[in-house]
Amino acid sequence: MLNESTKGRFALRGIRVLDFTWIHAGPSATRILSDQGAQVIKVESDQALAVVGGPASSTSRGLGQRHNWNAGKLSITLNMKTPQGAAIAKRLVAVSDVVSENFSGRVMPAWGMDYDSIRQINPGIIMLSMSGFGRTGPWKDRVSYGQTLQAMSGFTELTGFPETDPCGPASAYSDAVGGMAGAQAVLLALLHRARTGQGQWIDLSQFEAMSSLL
Repeated sequence: MLNESTKGRFALRGIRVLDFTWIHAGPSATRILSDQGAQVIKVESDQALAVVGGPASSTSRGLGQRHNWNAGKLSITLNMKTPQGAAIAKRLVAVSDVVSENFSGRVMPAWGMDYDSIRQINPGIIMLSMSGFGRTGPWKDRVSYGQTLQAMSGFTELTGFPETDPCGPASAYSDAVGGMAGAQAVLLALLHRARTGQGQWIDLSQFEAMSSLL
């Protein structure tokens, strides 16, 4: 059990993260931040609970994954399509250090929660966006899961035996890679803000994270 003296040793104590991420890549990034002492507020929707732990959330394995990736986090359920839900989210932005999301590029702007909007509320905010292919370029509007990114990056081609077709890893390995890259990017942004007072928008392409790993 952690006592007060032990809790004080965590590097991110006093940092608050407003977490809109789901499935695996995003929640694993914010799980790392939570493990280092950050207060992570997980924003969920009763319209999306079926897949927050992966496509098989209703199974014991799926529920276990959901609890693993969201361990140590607080939780709030909001309907972001309503004015009331959006207003509560913006109140949380005002008292947070980091906002994280791993949707396609259309979702946060539709809620009025894109970086330009939230920095009007909190000028020092750091926003982590973890889309599959980033917010610029010809693939910016494509959506993806881990297996897609693994195949397109060339990772899948490295698996299997010489006489067989590629089999791919047993799980969405790229989600873990994206999550680690996202957590590291937030740490660097927090260091930058501590030195300059400036927040920033982190546009992280999970495809690029996987490609750079190779």
